[in-house]
Amino acid sequence: IDIPSEAEDYSREPAETLGLIRDDLAGEFGLADSGEVYLISAKLRDSGRFDLPRLKSDIGASLGSVKQRKFALSLAEHTELLLSQRQAAAMDAVRSHALMAAANSGLNPVP
Repeated sequence: IDIPSEAEDYSREPAETLGLIRDDLAGEFGLADSGEVYLISAKLRDSGRFDLPRLKSDIGASLGSVKQRKFALSLAEHTELLLSQRQAAAMDAVRSHALMAAANSGLNPVP
């Protein structure tokens, strides 16, 4: 099943075709919900289409807080959610370094 063929042969909209593909894969792999299926494009130019953004978001949400921040920083997209996650991770890093510097300067007197 592919979008152009389904549109040409059955006048199906892309969203309907994607739903059919998800349902077919969910049935094939015995998944209870087709929402557990992630469709991604092999073409770099289409990386934002289909389910890749949702997959990345779900992967990030499944990680612990430290790994989640590192994962968010590693992503190339610049969505508002990812930018806010990156900003939060950067603020945490700055805060940690500032606290370490303040603690270190108080413990090491300058002669």
